[in-house]
Amino acid sequence: MPTERVITIVRRLRLTPRTCAMCSQAFEGWGRQRFCSKPCQRHWDYRQHAESRREKRRRRYSRRKQEFHV
Repeated sequence: MPTERVITIVRRLRLTPRTCAMCSQAFEGWGRQRFCSKPCQRHWDYRQHAESRREKRRRRYSRRKQEFHV
């Protein structure tokens, strides 16, 4: 009967006080962390690329409209 081995890895990260770039909430972060949570990160990314998404959607709409009327 095989025996199970349990391996525990401990990482020590230096946390520093930071402020979220999206919601301005204080949090303890590590490295180059800019956001307090994934939702804040996604919201910031969505706002940064909103115009390019709108332009892509406009082009797709125009293309479909032209295909329908041909």
